[in-house]
Amino acid sequence: MRHRQTATKKLQISQIENMLTKGIDVLICIPVNSKVLAPAVDACHEDKVKVIAYDRIIEDSDLDYYITFDMLGWASCRPSTSWQGPKGRYFLLAGPKEDNNARLFRQGQMIVMQPKIDKR
Repeated sequence: MRHRQTATKKLQISQIENMLTKGIDVLICIPVNSKVLAPAVDACHEDKVKVIAYDRIIEDSDLDYYITFDMLGWASCRPSTSWQGPKGRYFLLAGPKEDNNARLFRQGQMIVMQPKIDKR
C-alpha cells in the first residue's frame, strides 16, 4: 500500500510538471497528499501560474485559492447520539491523521461528541 501511495504522489508531481511545460495559466488540483505539493506550487508561481487547491489544502504553500466544502463530521454523530442518548459505545472513524480532511472531519465529530463526553 505504501508503495502505491508513493507512486501516486510522484505521478501527480510529474503531471503538474508536464502541464507547466505545456504553458498552462491555472492549475486546479485535488492533491493526493496535502504535504508534498508545496514545491509544485512554488514552481507554478515561478511560471506565473495560479494554483487552486480543491478539497485538500496544500500545506506549507502560498495558494492562490482554496475551495472546499463544509466538513460534516458533526452530521455523522448527531443522529447516533439522538438514537442512543449520551450513553452508549461509540467508535468515531475519520481517516488518517496526516489527511487534513480527516482532521477537519474529526473536529466536526467532536463538536457533537465532546459535550456528551464531558457530561459523563
